[in-house]
Amino acid sequence: MLYSLIIYPGFKASYYSYYIQGLIDAVPGAKFTFSTSGFPRLHHHCLAFILNSRRIYISAGDGTGVGREALDWCDVYAKVNWDPTMSHVKLFAIGPSFGIQFLPLWRGGLWAVRSYFGGAFRLNRGREHFAEYWRQWRHRLPIGAYEPGTSEADYAFSLSRLWKNEPKTNLARANFIRACRSSPGLRFEGGLVRRSDVSGFDDVTVSTTLAYPDYVARTRASLVVFNTPAVCGCLGWKLAEFLAFGKAIISTPLHRALPAPLQHGVHLHYVDGSVESIRDALHVLRSKPDYRLALERAARDYYDAYLAPVAVVRRVLGRAQIDRIGGAS
Repeated sequence: MLYSLIIYPGFKASYYSYYIQGLIDAVPGAKFTFSTSGFPRLHHHCLAFILNSRRIYISAGDGTGVGREALDWCDVYAKVNWDPTMSHVKLFAIGPSFGIQFLPLWRGGLWAVRSYFGGAFRLNRGREHFAEYWRQWRHRLPIGAYEPGTSEADYAFSLSRLWKNEPKTNLARANFIRACRSSPGLRFEGGLVRRSDVSGFDDVTVSTTLAYPDYVARTRASLVVFNTPAVCGCLGWKLAEFLAFGKAIISTPLHRALPAPLQHGVHLHYVDGSVESIRDALHVLRSKPDYRLALERAARDYYDAYLAPVAVVRRVLGRAQIDRIGGAS
């Protein structure tokens, strides 16, 4: 059966490739078309589409705000960073995601051209539109690369950027590095990438970054990883990546709605962000391998059930009462 799938063409490919991949997997045989017809003028930081007359809007932005025009237009408003105190019949928490390479270079170029002439040119973002398709190919990996690896005993890795306006995030990440470096027998690699407009972290900063495949390889090898809310308190890409990799995650508390709770001692290990709390967590995870392995398995199980692109899209389609496509439920 051929399904009618019309996509608003102005989306950021480096952010919303995740959900395009989900659509490819969840709606087999669909013919993807691009058009602004039937849509209001929407922000570029979204993926909006019409499938069998049902109108779906996905927001992966960092903030908790909701676009009123989009909310009025859609049947389902799926949001990564949803404030749990908000309530609306259309709002739907989908959990964190991350950018992926969903198309090889030549096909990505074809999609960029098709979506541009399908209406993206009307949004006056031509250069950035094509750059987004380049970024998803050049700087990300296909979804198949996000599989669990083998954790190395007594090795920890963390590499993050300093944020200009997120002092709590910067401090928590710095404290993880300090805790790792002060834990006997634990070899640490990484740091916070130095920037001129943020001071106070000279003891944990580094000057260079890694190519993304190297970052992925070292993250998969790390015995533990560290998560904390990022910009605007958001559920960042790192959390979704860590769950996909099946890592033992040490995390500060999360404040955004999730499709299901991430429980302490089941899916991850919560700390308050101080050096002492993180050092204690490192000791527990290193001294109790069965506990660490259980966290690893539960992390990947959570990703498979709730966060994998096809799982997200199937739940969104189910919410939109499109429940006979690709096993949606």
